[in-house]
Amino acid sequence: MWFKVFVLLRIPISILCLAGYGGVIIAEHADFDCFAAAINAALVVFLSVVSVRLVQLRKGALRLAGWLLPLETIGAVLRLSGAHYPTTRRVVESPSVFAILCVVLVVWILLNVAILYNVRGKFTEPAKEKPGL
Repeated sequence: MWFKVFVLLRIPISILCLAGYGGVIIAEHADFDCFAAAINAALVVFLSVVSVRLVQLRKGALRLAGWLLPLETIGAVLRLSGAHYPTTRRVVESPSVFAILCVVLVVWILLNVAILYNVRGKFTEPAKEKPGL
């Protein structure tokens, strides 16, 4: 039960992280609003598929979650490092991007990996017992 609550509570944070992709596209080219919206919609659909599979404890859900975590990391770095780009037109320095990446990795990714690692046994099928001889 607590795992389902965890999956549902991580959805808003994941959406904020994944919104970084569309924000970078809009910041670079204001004409690509529809393209940015399509990318964000595709990422939200992928997030929803992964979340449903995790809640249902489906086989392969951990592999999809493994793909989602790097996407969220990159999106969070893009969102946090490029947040002031449209107003200042300055690219963020490398040390601050590295610091943001380290915080995202430690706070968000390691928490998710630890919880997903602890529940990995629920995603495997129990071994079938052989009938007695």
